[in-house]
Amino acid sequence: MIEGVFWLTFSILSIGSAALGCFLLFSPRDALAVRYQNYMLAKTMRPLKDEDFSHMPKVVWGLKGAGLVCLTLSALMLVGVSIIR
Repeated sequence: MIEGVFWLTFSILSIGSAALGCFLLFSPRDALAVRYQNYMLAKTMRPLKDEDFSHMPKVVWGLKGAGLVCLTLSALMLVGVSIIR
């Protein structure tokens, strides 16, 4: 019973992080920038100016890097479990 819960949790974590990593890594930069701008607009609830998004290239590269990290960790989890099992 507990082993089944463990494997279910493991599969959700590995597939979820791989899906998030693929989304962040393979989605276009413009789409990520627009999503981030919409997020900031919803978060602040005030009109924002172009000066508020001057760091946009760094944010997009950070999101791409986070996607690569998620995808790598997911692959490492799968490799680690296959070695242990």
